[in-house]
Amino acid sequence: MAHIGILSVLDKEGVPIDMITGTSTGVVVGAFYAQGKHTGHIKELTPDLGWKEIAPLLDLSLPQSGLIKAGKSRTYWRHLSAAI
Repeated sequence: MAHIGILSVLDKEGVPIDMITGTSTGVVVGAFYAQGKHTGHIKELTPDLGWKEIAPLLDLSLPQSGLIKAGKSRTYWRHLSAAI
């Protein structure tokens, strides 16, 4: 929620954003914002994403390059992005 709040304040104050980066949840919020999604729309999604909703998206990939392959979550976020 902090990511969305910061973007909302920057929008409200008219601060131009010329670059977006992020890790973990920040990259998801940043990706939606970079697609032109309004912070209000992004905020609507967050209450529904608790651990019960996120856990099925974690496809562990030990001992490869990282802990999570992100295939399932990538599919989820693409579907969600298309719906907004």
